[in-house]
Amino acid sequence: MVQTGTLQRMFMVTAGALALVACKSTDTPSGDGATLPDGCSGSQDDLISDFKTDNGLHAADGRQGGWYTYHDPTLTGIITYDIDGAAGGPCSGPGSLHVKATGWAEWGAATGVDFKPRSTADGGMTPKTPYDASKYRGVAFWIKASGPLEGVQVSFPDLYTDHDAPLHAMSDPSDPINTCSDCVCIYNGSSWQNCSPYLVQFAKKGDGGAAVAFTKYMDVQIDTTWRRIEVFFADARQDPGNTGYKSPGNKLTTDKVTAMALQVNANYDVTPKAARDFEIWLDDVAFIK
Repeated sequence: MVQTGTLQRMFMVTAGALALVACKSTDTPSGDGATLPDGCSGSQDDLISDFKTDNGLHAADGRQGGWYTYHDPTLTGIITYDIDGAAGGPCSGPGSLHVKATGWAEWGAATGVDFKPRSTADGGMTPKTPYDASKYRGVAFWIKASGPLEGVQVSFPDLYTDHDAPLHAMSDPSDPINTCSDCVCIYNGSSWQNCSPYLVQFAKKGDGGAAVAFTKYMDVQIDTTWRRIEVFFADARQDPGNTGYKSPGNKLTTDKVTAMALQVNANYDVTPKAARDFEIWLDDVAFIK
């Protein structure tokens, strides 16, 4: 499937009960992927997605929806996605989300998921609903790529930093009907300003100040080997090069998280900026207790 717009939603194909497993978590980010962390054990309630038959969320604790792709406005960019029934992470066997992107040279491209469903009244584009993830410490996932990835981040928009959340979704001054006098994320007619989610950047092959800002993740490298990576909410912060409106206490509001996303940024270290083309397989995404 090819996308040329800014957002492509991927909805669940089936919603039946599946045989699901996830992997145990540890207290530190894991990037070496040499062995399974204590093997794999059942953790169905904490599973987000395993992509066995579809791209949907495991329907637990009010979670519901499907993974989607989004990207910058580069006109020549292409992004495709599918469920790869052959390739899968070590925890659950075949089935993974396969995303390939080329040509996104403005800020990059990403795949993400909203934790709670939107109304379908306008094609699924109503404001997002915050999800209470405060009982979890973060998110873990298995991932591999067609080659070493650079400029990778995992972001967690919340009620205060997601321009599709209720605080901001009606703040487009170019539309006289959809106006908001007290919104904190401002739309200037062409782009959103001051909406910067809390995130973690992987410093190895990362951008600019990532090695300083995210020292705990400086050895995390995504490459051709399936690797399990853990990202903890407590480590998330706004991108030092793209700060914006801050959530209360300048930290991720874990009881009001709207989504998660894995983004590959354009290369800002060259002039002009250049696309970082990528191909990834994502599997067994789960919350960390």
